[in-house]
Amino acid sequence: MDDSEITEMSHMSDEDRKIWCEHRLDQISRGEGSKSIDQSSDIKFNPSHDPETGQFSEEGGGGGSSASPLSARAIRAKQTHKTSTAAVQRQAESNEPKVAAAIIGGKQTGDNDVFDVLSKGNGVEVKTIVRGKNDKITTHPPSLARKVAYAEENNIQSHTVAFDDRNNKIYYKKGVGSFRLSSMKEIDLGDLREIIK
Repeated sequence: MDDSEITEMSHMSDEDRKIWCEHRLDQISRGEGSKSIDQSSDIKFNPSHDPETGQFSEEGGGGGSSASPLSARAIRAKQTHKTSTAAVQRQAESNEPKVAAAIIGGKQTGDNDVFDVLSKGNGVEVKTIVRGKNDKITTHPPSLARKVAYAEENNIQSHTVAFDDRNNKIYYKKGVGSFRLSSMKEIDLGDLREIIK
């Protein structure tokens, strides 16, 4: 497992981590990817990682060497990363009831449910860009796998609604996944009643 996979996993729920690990083990067992599992190796945890906050201390402790500098991609990611605060989280969550109210029979689900809003035959993922620089939304692979499986098992259509709170725009795309806003349709909230039936 490389540093990017560890960092990605540190922000996942326990269920998402379990799904991710099962998926990764399945890939490895099929011989996909260049990594293998050494059954005799011990799993080592990073003592500088705080699982409560998902943050790493300045001391590091990841076993890396100062002789190997960060890649250009890692530097860009570090420069553009915006740590979420409780206020930002509340702002993002405030859009979920708006979507539920706009859809016939829409009901906001609880925190960490597969979809943010459910209605008869539909599951809606609600994303919000509050202050990011990139015009894209991301759904991590384990979460995406859960959503796709849930939609198939329950015979429902999946939808994504993205609020760009930086400029008060709303976007829609059928299905779930990671999307650039330019690949989504700009809509008004009232349009959802006709789109999601």
